[in-house]
Amino acid sequence: MKFVPTAVVISALLLSDGAAFAAPTATLNGVLMQPAGIEDTFIGSKQAPATLIVYSSPTCGHCVDFEKKVLPDLERKYVQTGKLKISIRPFVRNVVDAAIFLIAEQAGQERYRKTLAAFTDRYEEIVAATEHKGVMSEIAASQGIDQPHFEQALKNEAHLRKLENLRDQAMQQLEIRGTPTFFLNGERLAYDGTVASFDKALTPN
Repeated sequence: MKFVPTAVVISALLLSDGAAFAAPTATLNGVLMQPAGIEDTFIGSKQAPATLIVYSSPTCGHCVDFEKKVLPDLERKYVQTGKLKISIRPFVRNVVDAAIFLIAEQAGQERYRKTLAAFTDRYEEIVAATEHKGVMSEIAASQGIDQPHFEQALKNEAHLRKLENLRDQAMQQLEIRGTPTFFLNGERLAYDGTVASFDKALTPN
């Protein structure tokens, strides 16, 4: 289904869940902290000494697991104690990802994370749907986005271009091939699906 005139379609052969990929450490020479198209919005204090960048897709099962099971522990242990700030950057893998990010943008900055979480909560229903638009319209309505504003969101080509620019930079300059992908203090982090991946890097020996 085509949500916008120039909807993004990424080949499943090219992009899959990030946990399937090896995660080599790499120094990024400043590219990482200059996101193309969309500025970072951080969870936590901007003065926190450690910075975690996460590239995430709402139709990625490993991303959903991270945000539901691991992110709350990270926030409790490291964000709320002032040790870590986190930016979760949108990474469009397919047309459904694009639509979800456009709807969250329509919700506004204050409700952006809550709106994305509403889609995350119904991840299994979304990916199993044969007709995505109806399900997504229902979820959007639960977040106060009526049908006219839902349709308006899906036609936001300006923001779609920003999402595409961010994704292209991630693929071309940071060599990201799957989600979730993590960078802690400028280095790619090997993620094992648990908070222990971060404990090792954030807890002094």
